[in-house]
Amino acid sequence: MFYGVTVTFWFKVRIRFFRRCFHQNSVPLTYNAKVGDEYNQIRPYDGFPQILGLCMIDPDIQSRSPHGLLMLLALPGVGRHTAEKLAVQFDTIGAIHCAVESDLRSIVPSRALKTVLSNNSWEKADEDARQVLDSSRSHSVRIISRFDPEFPCLLTRIPDPPLLLHIKGRLRQEKLVAAVGTRSPSTFGIKVAQRITKFIAERNWGIVSGLAIGIDTECHRAALNANGYTVAVLANGLDSVYPASNKKLADEILASGGALVAEQPIGAKAFAQNLIQRDRVQSGLSVATFVMQTDIVGGSMHTVRFTLLQHRQLFVPIPTKLYRDEPKSQGIIALAEQSGSKLASILSAEDSYLFLLRTTFAGSPPAYGIRGAEDYEHVLELLGRPVPPNIAPINEASQKELFT
Repeated sequence: MFYGVTVTFWFKVRIRFFRRCFHQNSVPLTYNAKVGDEYNQIRPYDGFPQILGLCMIDPDIQSRSPHGLLMLLALPGVGRHTAEKLAVQFDTIGAIHCAVESDLRSIVPSRALKTVLSNNSWEKADEDARQVLDSSRSHSVRIISRFDPEFPCLLTRIPDPPLLLHIKGRLRQEKLVAAVGTRSPSTFGIKVAQRITKFIAERNWGIVSGLAIGIDTECHRAALNANGYTVAVLANGLDSVYPASNKKLADEILASGGALVAEQPIGAKAFAQNLIQRDRVQSGLSVATFVMQTDIVGGSMHTVRFTLLQHRQLFVPIPTKLYRDEPKSQGIIALAEQSGSKLASILSAEDSYLFLLRTTFAGSPPAYGIRGAEDYEHVLELLGRPVPPNIAPINEASQKELFT
């Protein structure tokens, strides 16, 4: 009699699984599987308590589900790329947990191998993942995996897509463009942001931006004023809004039928690296990026880089003579008027970005310059062009061949 229930345990354990469980002490040794049953995976008896320090995680958690991926990402030393490789190679968390060390060496970095083989790490990862899932539900945030059919198609085509998206509100997948720019716009920047965004939003194009003060705020607001659709991509968890001064704007976006989106889980803060990674999601969701105003050096240039590396279209307004000398406009002028070869030096481009600028854009500017309202209809025509298929990262060997 145990917990008032008599349980007869029958074990059918393959030699490899037996060795892993008993000698490496990694998964539960308690089962309700009878001899003769055909089990692809041994299933734990849920009512049996943790004994002998054995791990009691549920082995049937799908490794490509939000729960499974959150667990993998919570393992110390396991980053996004390793988590993705594990999820592709193994269908369930139990399969990863029961894998022998030799099967993991080609996937898991040596610094993380001990972690993946440790009971304590898995139990802590499961606890952390469940906390994120529970907190997300309490904040009306749903999580989708890159392997989910609902995951935005355009985002799967970039070289380094997120494994998970955290979403509040309604995220649509079609007709989205990114609109970004400086946090300290001039009169010119504010005017063009409002005019271009209004024109695009009124023609049923959704506006994706980062909810930052300055141009981002102007673009979100212009979309709302046009009764359009807008998405804010945040660099922090969706339990808070950054910057806090835009909390009201975030609420208005949700009330209008838009969405808040984040790659980071509940509780994450908007660290500098998260802000940069957020920029790749903004451009990745979109068929094109509009940079309304930026200097040569600025956060918007990260979005420019991601846009071009993702082979998406880039648009910038050309300042009139009155505003041409403004420091905050020098970045958009360079993008529309300088060749990629010159920009590579101006922007101190490196690696795959340098390769792209010196090849694809060697003799031409990477951005299409919008000189006024007379160009708006042509911009709509360009937005209708097909987005390139899946993009592989630029081959390092090709870079060396070109520059050595």
